[in-house]
Amino acid sequence: MREITERAAALQRQVERQRFAGEDPVVELVPRLSQAEIVARVIAAERTGATLAVGETRYNPNEDLAEAALREVMGALRSWGFAVARVRLDEASRAHDPALQQRVSLFKALTRHLSAIIYVPLGEKLRLGLPELDAVRQGLDLLPAAESLHFRDELDRLLTLREAAAGGDQFLAAAWTFVRAQLAMAGGQDEAALLWLLSIAARQPAIGEGYLADLLGRARRQLLTLIGAPDPGDPTTPIDPVRPRELFNALTARLSAELGRDLTQGMQYFAVTEYVAADLADDRQGNKSTPQRKSKNAKSQ
Repeated sequence: MREITERAAALQRQVERQRFAGEDPVVELVPRLSQAEIVARVIAAERTGATLAVGETRYNPNEDLAEAALREVMGALRSWGFAVARVRLDEASRAHDPALQQRVSLFKALTRHLSAIIYVPLGEKLRLGLPELDAVRQGLDLLPAAESLHFRDELDRLLTLREAAAGGDQFLAAAWTFVRAQLAMAGGQDEAALLWLLSIAARQPAIGEGYLADLLGRARRQLLTLIGAPDPGDPTTPIDPVRPRELFNALTARLSAELGRDLTQGMQYFAVTEYVAADLADDRQGNKSTPQRKSKNAKSQ
C-alpha cells in the first residue's frame, strides 16, 4: 500500500510539472505494467484531472467528479454559499468535456452576478447585469438553450427584486437584509449579524416595550461597547449578550406579523432556482407539462 501511495504521489508531481510547462498530461495504461503501477496511475489521473489513456481510448476520471461538483455548486448557490460554489467550480474546471466546460463558464458568471446581488449594498448600483450574462451565453452552443435562458430569467427576476428592495419596498428590503444577517451568522460573524438586524429594526416604527425591545437594547449596548462608545444603559449593570439567532427569530416573527407576509419565505425570493430539463420536469409532475416563465426581456441565443 505504501508503495502505491508513494508512486501515485510521484506521478502527481510529474503531471503537475507537465501542466505547468503548458502540456496536456496523459497517464497511459499499458499491458506490461504491474498491478500496483496501474492502481498508482489511476489514482494520479483522478487526483490531478489528467486524461487516462488505455490504448486508443481516452478517459478523464474527473468528468463524473465535475458533474457532481456542478450539482454541489447549484446547491450552494441556492443557499447563497458563494465561497463553496467557487471551490466546487475550481474542481469542475478540471474536466475536459467541452459541454461541461461551458456549464462551468455559465455557473461562474451566475455566481458573480448572484454574489453581487446579495453583497453589494442596496444603496449602491450594481456593475453587473443582463448584458454581461448575455455575453457569456453567446458562447454556450453546446448547452440546451433552455438552460441558459432559465438562468437569464432567474437573474432578471432577482435584479428586479433587488431594485424594488432598493427603491423602498419594505418587505423586500427587510428580506434582503435578513439574508445578510443569516450569512453573517452562518459565518460565525455574530457582531455583523447583530448590526444587520439592528439596521432592520431602525427602519421600523417604534418597537415599544417587551421582549423584542429588550433584545434590541441589549444588542445596541453590546455593539457600542465593542467600538468603545459610551454605554447608553446603566453602566453599573453588566451587559447580557444577545445571541443573533434569538434576535433574528424575534424580529422576523414581529415584522412578519406587522407586514402580513412571512419574511423567512421572503428571504427565499432572493435564492436562485435550479434548472430542470423539460423531460425531467414532466417526470416529476406526473407527465403534466408546466409552461416555463419567460422573462419579458429574455432573448433566445
